[in-house]
Amino acid sequence: MTRLLVTGASGFAAGWFFELFRGETGFELAGFSRTGGHPLASRWFHGDIRNYEQVVRMIGEFQPELVLHLAACADPTTPELLIDTNVGGTWNLLSACARLQHSCAVLLVGSAASFGHMLPTESGLSATRAARPDTIYGCSRQWQLEVGALFESLRVLQCRPFNIIGPGLPDRYAATAIALRMLRQENGTNFSVRNAAAVRDLIDVRDVVQAFRRILLSGKCLYPYSIGTGLGTSVLQLADELAEICGRQVRIQESAGESGQDRSAGLRSVADSADLQADTGWAPQISRKQSLTELVARLQKT
Repeated sequence: MTRLLVTGASGFAAGWFFELFRGETGFELAGFSRTGGHPLASRWFHGDIRNYEQVVRMIGEFQPELVLHLAACADPTTPELLIDTNVGGTWNLLSACARLQHSCAVLLVGSAASFGHMLPTESGLSATRAARPDTIYGCSRQWQLEVGALFESLRVLQCRPFNIIGPGLPDRYAATAIALRMLRQENGTNFSVRNAAAVRDLIDVRDVVQAFRRILLSGKCLYPYSIGTGLGTSVLQLADELAEICGRQVRIQESAGESGQDRSAGLRSVADSADLQADTGWAPQISRKQSLTELVARLQKT
């Protein structure tokens, strides 16, 4: 039985990754996080990825063969915490895994924010495109990937998911924040959004975790696969689609004088996942409309 560990295991994407293995044999699942638990995990370790001793003890006890590293900080207002978690935490994990006496594969999950500004001449951002982060968050996620090259004894894999959506998405992300406001909005009123022209590649979380699994099992080492649909959606278009799903007739307009681009400053960010599809056979299966519809349905139940 293959021992598979997930760090940041109480998070949104981690929960869907565990669900991917429901009813499947051949894997022993474990989670590592500061809180929580999951019924599909046979082992759960509570700890902080920034604490080297805790990480070493957990790795030594579980002896993983596969690791999905999702533990990360996304708050751009705390640069010290960003670097300590995203860079230092990754170093702790890889250092601990390097002490194992057997082969271990570790998938480092970065962010599309490490690409930085997308040029008007670019149609999509692939693994071969140089990283040019323009925020401290993007820098920390890129440095996280680069740490992996220092551990030659491990099979280090890498990826950069684009903007994840889907049922259960926390309200700190734009799709859920807009949907919650839209559900409270009265028909015939004005509805303001920030960065209406900003374009993002929105991909369902279930497609993302399928990509994680395929990269872990058959991806190329030290190759930062982009995970996205290749389709760009503006914030204005996102708000329009959510208004339709929520059954609201509103006048959508951009908030004056607000940028809101803290974690990723680029106006446009779209993936090129052709190499991921070629190497692993992965392809997105869930449409944006289905993903947003199920996101709203989940919100209406809570």
